[in-house]
Amino acid sequence: MNSSEIRSTFLEYFRERGHQVVPSSSLVPANDPTLLFANSGMVQFKDLFLGVEQRGYNTAVTAQKCVRAGGKHNDLEEVGPSLRHNTFFEMLGNFSFGDYFKQDAITWAWDLLTNVYQIPASRLRPTIYEDDDEAAALWQSVAGFPQSQIIRLGKSTNFWEVGDTGPCGPNSEIFFDKRPDLANPDDTTWNVDDDSRWIEIWNLVFTQFDRQLDGTYVPLARKNIDTGMGLERLAMVMQGVNSNYETDLFVPIMQRTRELAGQNDAEMQANIIPYRVIADHARCMTFLISDGVVPGSDTRNYVLRKIMRRAMRFGRNLGFDGPFLGQIADTVIEVMGDHYHELVTNREVIKKIILSEETLYKRTIEAAINRFEEIADRLAHEGESIFPGDEAFRLYDTFGFSRDLLGELTRERGLALDEQGFERALEEQRHQGKGRNTFVEKKEKLNYAEKFDLHPTEFLGYETLETEATIVAIIRNGEMVEEVRAEGNVTEPDLNIPPNEQRAGMLDCEIVLDRTPFYAERGGQVGDRGFLYGENGATFAVLDTQKRGGDVYVMRGLALSGSLKVGDSIQAVVPEQRRKDVMRNHTATHLLHQALRDVLGPHLYQRGSLVEADYLRFDFNHYAQVGWEDLREVERQVNAHIRKDIPVTVKYCTYEEAIKDGAIALFNEKYGATVREVLIDTYSRELCGGTHCHATGEVGFIRIIGEQSIGSGMRRIEAVSGRGAEQYVEQQLQGIQEVAARLQTRPDQLLTTAEQVSGRLKQAERRITELERKLASGGANSLFDNVQEIGGVKVLAAVVEASSRNALGELGDTVRDKLGSGVVVLGAIIDEQAVFLAIVNPEAQAKGISAGDIIGKIAPIVGGKGGGRPDRAQGGGKDASKLDQALAEVSRVIAAKL
Repeated sequence: MNSSEIRSTFLEYFRERGHQVVPSSSLVPANDPTLLFANSGMVQFKDLFLGVEQRGYNTAVTAQKCVRAGGKHNDLEEVGPSLRHNTFFEMLGNFSFGDYFKQDAITWAWDLLTNVYQIPASRLRPTIYEDDDEAAALWQSVAGFPQSQIIRLGKSTNFWEVGDTGPCGPNSEIFFDKRPDLANPDDTTWNVDDDSRWIEIWNLVFTQFDRQLDGTYVPLARKNIDTGMGLERLAMVMQGVNSNYETDLFVPIMQRTRELAGQNDAEMQANIIPYRVIADHARCMTFLISDGVVPGSDTRNYVLRKIMRRAMRFGRNLGFDGPFLGQIADTVIEVMGDHYHELVTNREVIKKIILSEETLYKRTIEAAINRFEEIADRLAHEGESIFPGDEAFRLYDTFGFSRDLLGELTRERGLALDEQGFERALEEQRHQGKGRNTFVEKKEKLNYAEKFDLHPTEFLGYETLETEATIVAIIRNGEMVEEVRAEGNVTEPDLNIPPNEQRAGMLDCEIVLDRTPFYAERGGQVGDRGFLYGENGATFAVLDTQKRGGDVYVMRGLALSGSLKVGDSIQAVVPEQRRKDVMRNHTATHLLHQALRDVLGPHLYQRGSLVEADYLRFDFNHYAQVGWEDLREVERQVNAHIRKDIPVTVKYCTYEEAIKDGAIALFNEKYGATVREVLIDTYSRELCGGTHCHATGEVGFIRIIGEQSIGSGMRRIEAVSGRGAEQYVEQQLQGIQEVAARLQTRPDQLLTTAEQVSGRLKQAERRITELERKLASGGANSLFDNVQEIGGVKVLAAVVEASSRNALGELGDTVRDKLGSGVVVLGAIIDEQAVFLAIVNPEAQAKGISAGDIIGKIAPIVGGKGGGRPDRAQGGGKDASKLDQALAEVSRVIAAKL
């Protein structure tokens, strides 16, 4: 059975048993800053396990893309030499969120392995947690294992916990016997620690407890199942080979590498480690780039760069001197693209990014060799024979030098490599990497459905902006209260001010209704703001609307007048103009998304957004700055579709149906069994829960007002539409009118006039520089009154006039030429700061005088610093009042050298 069949068989097996087939989430975890990459199947279901989210299903099955590299998984060097380590892998998993438990989990696992995959039962063994008698009994009854073959292990291996508190539980691992020829019919037990024979293939986690602060374990009301089985390891078992690298997931990639390297099978087997490294790392980089990660210098971008450069480094060992990884990525896409269609869609951008990084690496390696030669020359000059370990590690880590290359170069220069120092630096980086695994502490999510036993709120905001409703809860400072009352004279707040900018205390009160027209913030669209009106003039200003778990809508704000109580009937009102402004920007966001994909490429996807009433912000993955012409073309396409006044419609269907229809699912959103699809004819299809215009013509028009980088491979566009676009254009036109008036020209002549003014300014600047040069040349003679002779060296240190550092440099050259042999140190006040220039000729340098040393000694006197080469250096500081004092120090600095 090939790997594709193994994967599809797993998914179909659990689909037939009522599981929702959920596509793999992105390798970049959605809304989880505690993780570098998705590293297990349960990552995208974390909030379901914690009970802070509900979806339209209670059981699920996935084939999840996973990466374990960086952070605590900082053992990259093991990939290749070890048969057990991979950076990228697929995790097959079935999950239950309060549905079935151990009985079904163990029964189905055993049935799938032995009856469907037809793995001999005699080659399988289970482990369980030492106190889990329930699991032991099930393995006896379901699979017929005697107690002696059910190995009980402790917490370190067979009990799953995420922290000091929270959901946890025992787990059971299923092992496979790689060496049945060693089996003895009389064996009553087996050695789980013998990894040369037994390999773990499936882990079943039974989440049944809630760990308390005092260390006690309370049974959970909703017990969960979380299982994980590596596809690569299962393929190894099913295909009867000895390692993942011998499966059909790796062999085609390694064979393609061999072809490109011009080697035969025997040569490949004799030098197999580079082939394993390249195959593993090519899989990892192809998937990471497809999911929007690009090589860079921070966090996950840096991990990708290290992985790519390690592959390139091993490629050099095989004789690759130029780019080759793009062709390897093609093979990865051929092997994996049938299931992961995004690889095919993003093929060209994947290869562009790979080529760019390979080109950069080639330049970096050349720079690294120059750096090595500089260090080796210095060591030779100093009579040293040991190449420092910390310098060697810097070449290895920053520039991508392999240890073999370091050894080769040091031997050529007659140097020994400080291996112990290298190992210390390597171990220190590994330790730091483990410490950095958690980026930031994740904020606790509030679940009012569970905390206060509240039912889901009926949302009416798609159909109406006003409704009668009943108050079912009032919450203040995290506790239920019966009443909220206006306190003193309260000024009505400005609804246009975002919640995080409102005055302190204005969001302390939260009201929950049985039904509401207020949209709760999600999918980038801000929560609605408005008013709740009660009896006797009671008014509550809603400044934000949020969901608090279980579809409980919470309106946050403050009482303006009167009082509201639990059980009161109220009128909930969302201001029409503000909501329509938000709707225009949200529909414009969908149009912008599609236009960007059409202009820049299908690799591009939304990575974040903010839909406000007055503007929209759109974040997306792209490997380069978006040029001005491309931005204008995007804008033209959006406005063309607005003018067509295309109907905007909504369709409810299953997730699979929507994706099959071509709908775009956003990477940081989680979807239930039934999804809401927003369609703009056939032009745009997105899964979206937001509020939209009825037709594109209602948007008015859009104007892009900014584009910038927000990180490696991530761009951000800001735009305005509708009334916001009108206001923006009016402001721009007013600015043009004002500038034209200042320049005494007409608006349509503004560019011509500006070019003329710019030309005159440049001409004036050239004239000023020319006059300064003449003054410097003519006035240089008077400077020589300051020449001293110290130890046979002529020294000139003086204050001069100069308008810029360039002018000071030109004056210094003139003085140096007239002085001939000696030292020139000039000081000037430029932009209200002291600036120094030191020039030392070769004869003076031979006596130990260095321009860099001089500047390094006198710059601190004016509160600054500086330095440079022995022949020429610059520096300065903010305290121009001590310019003369600093120059007076020059003679003492030089005298000390002679």
